[in-house]
Amino acid sequence: GAASYNRAMNAHSTAYTRGAALVGILQQRIAIIDGAMGTMIQRYKLGESDFRGQRFKDHQKDLKGNNELLQLTRPELILRIHEDCGGAGADIIETNTFNASAQSLADYGLERCVHELNLAGARLVERQHGRGRFEERVAAPRILRRIGAQVRERVALGEPAGVERAQRAGVLEQAAVPES
Repeated sequence: GAASYNRAMNAHSTAYTRGAALVGILQQRIAIIDGAMGTMIQRYKLGESDFRGQRFKDHQKDLKGNNELLQLTRPELILRIHEDCGGAGADIIETNTFNASAQSLADYGLERCVHELNLAGARLVERQHGRGRFEERVAAPRILRRIGAQVRERVALGEPAGVERAQRAGVLEQAAVPES
């Protein structure tokens, strides 16, 4: 109804205000965006149990390498990486959601977690805004798909619009929550 419409409108005007501040920074200097999340995660040399956590300890497929799952099983690690990037001078911090789409998560049997992972990623990166940083909500179609030990290119013409809708919905949902 009208209340949800007004809440969404207020959230969009808040987001626009943040965007306007970024434009001001860009008029003065080059803004720095954080580095490759996957590379940052690899520094920690995580094992299968790190990716599983308690919640997914009995999951039937291997989960090591599903970096987006760490938002649920090791959120403190993702927060630390966001903070490290900010501490190194990044103005814009990306969500850890690049491969949190149904087609990417299918490799791990976690398609049902698309919305939850994207929302969790948005919530974690949102914490950086209070530190004078901007968040970039990342939702991208899967270009490469792992098949055993090989990687092959996946052509998905026309597919991302429908498949990635759930991913974008989760990433953007947090943006519609009014600041407190």
